[in-house]
Amino acid sequence: MSPSRPSWWSELTGASDRDVVACLRLQLTVAQEAAAVAARLVRGELPTDEARSAAARIEQTGDEARDEVFGMLSRLLTTPMDREDLYRLSRSLENVTDNLRDFVREADLLGIDDDDLLRPVVDAVVGALGRLASALGSLDGDLVGAGRAAIDTHREINDVRRTYQRSLAALYEGELEMATLKRRDLLRRLDIVGLQLGEAVGALSDGAMKRGR
Repeated sequence: MSPSRPSWWSELTGASDRDVVACLRLQLTVAQEAAAVAARLVRGELPTDEARSAAARIEQTGDEARDEVFGMLSRLLTTPMDREDLYRLSRSLENVTDNLRDFVREADLLGIDDDDLLRPVVDAVVGALGRLASALGSLDGDLVGAGRAAIDTHREINDVRRTYQRSLAALYEGELEMATLKRRDLLRRLDIVGLQLGEAVGALSDGAMKRGR
């Protein structure tokens, strides 16, 4: 953009929409990186202390992307979706990253890493994030397509809850001991991640529906 053009020119040409979507995509990428760390941890590929340090660094990047989104929403004249829906989406993505960080931190504190009950739930989270990334990819050019993709993503989100329930049931088939309680708490943390993913998808589908009509 030429420096002689007024600041509102980028909004009229759609550049501001692209900037907001780019920051949201960065937030989602950060969440995917946090999920990847959690996946390596529960496969025994990454020591818990190293996973905890990596998750903390990833979270910092996510905080910076969130701050950028909030700053844009406060100053832009136009946005690709209603501001409240973009805010909900951004906050939900932040909560996904925060809860994945907490999962890794708690796994370190509880001394749990390679675990066959946690592994399928983390894998379901990774899959749901991938589908959400596809839906978000349409946000700055095809709101109707983004809304439809968001609705389809609900199937992946539901798989997180179903996988959590199956793992929880399998956990209680064994003897009740301290390790059982530790793994139950970690499973619950992953269920919260799934709930926050549902909030993100809801914000995207609501916003796309309102603006894409």
